[in-house]
Amino acid sequence: MKHYITLVVLCLFLSKPSFAQKEWNVVTRDSRGAAQITTEEIQMNEDRFENSDFKIVVGKSNEAISVNDPRISDETKLKAANTLFHLEHAKKYFTHTVKSLEVAKLEPITIRLEHINQFSDLGHFMNDAKEPQFNNALSIPAGVGMSGANIAPWKREIWFRPEKHIPVAEIMAMQGGNPLNPVIKKVRSAIYPMEMGTGLSNVVYALVNPQGSWSNTLLSSETLQAGTLLLFEAGFQIMRFLNKVLTPSHYFLDTAMIPEIITHEFSHIALSDYLELSHSTPVIEGLADYFSASLNETPKLALKIKQYSTAQGKNGKNKKLFAIEYENNRMANSDFVLSLLWGMREVLGKENADQVIFESRKYLKTNSSDIRTGLINALVIACNTTCKQPANDRLKLFIYFEKRGL
Repeated sequence: MKHYITLVVLCLFLSKPSFAQKEWNVVTRDSRGAAQITTEEIQMNEDRFENSDFKIVVGKSNEAISVNDPRISDETKLKAANTLFHLEHAKKYFTHTVKSLEVAKLEPITIRLEHINQFSDLGHFMNDAKEPQFNNALSIPAGVGMSGANIAPWKREIWFRPEKHIPVAEIMAMQGGNPLNPVIKKVRSAIYPMEMGTGLSNVVYALVNPQGSWSNTLLSSETLQAGTLLLFEAGFQIMRFLNKVLTPSHYFLDTAMIPEIITHEFSHIALSDYLELSHSTPVIEGLADYFSASLNETPKLALKIKQYSTAQGKNGKNKKLFAIEYENNRMANSDFVLSLLWGMREVLGKENADQVIFESRKYLKTNSSDIRTGLINALVIACNTTCKQPANDRLKLFIYFEKRGL
């Protein structure tokens, strides 16, 4: 019996995964916020990109990427190392800094790289014939599968799509042309009639008031009006030229290589005990933005990383005032909510703001909480139980929200 127990213990020991600190190249930020490749230590299996928290796979595979697999490119291995490194960083933040009990006991999460299938809440992966997906990342809710169709249940996952270079001209054509053109047209329709009306008024005035040397005055006035119109038109043409020069010819986004996108997606997982992984709203995206910014200690997301993206980044230090259009789900990628939450650090302090904002998720509804009422009410309620001086801190928050147009 003694030998049997020893054998069982030995078998359990041998079957337990062996994790070690291994050095790999990953994308980090330098002191100026620019992207750089550095060598960092990652806790992982001896020969696979996997540990007790995360398993990195390619596409629909369920096998962790092997370090020595010659079929896997060096670029994909770099992405595997990069996602694993930043996901571990994100999990430590939520467990140690925010002290989330739910994150501390999370199940191992599968991370899919270069995964082009659409998601189906019934079948996990949409049929291969469906349009492939590129240039984005998303967090996937758990599913029960369908035993009749031989689809096994799955747990929460994060998918990183491959990049695809798409001509910006094609994107603009789908959106009805260059978005700058309607702006110029609108300004022209407002200014040109006004200037021409002023010129006509001057002529009429000179004709009905023939006293004095009106001809020189009229000539000077009409010259000024014409010069004004020419200046506006020159400005429009310069804007068009700069827009063409500064706009990249192709759009692409390699999400698995951008630290803040990786941590943004994990933030969705961390918030999913109350906010389901089923909707993309300004409030939900803004919360994930905030925690990605907080754990990376920078309000600037996906900036200075042109080698991996031509998409526009976000800046949490923007002092935007609230506008009703920010409530539209199409504005889920706006940085207003990020800037609103980041500004709370100046009001409450970093540690207190982190706790209040994380606690607020309990008082939000996944698909119906807006910014002006839902988010603000949730933050104030969270302050009641989390702030060190609730009455005083609530007053500070009300003053701050009013300054931001709320």
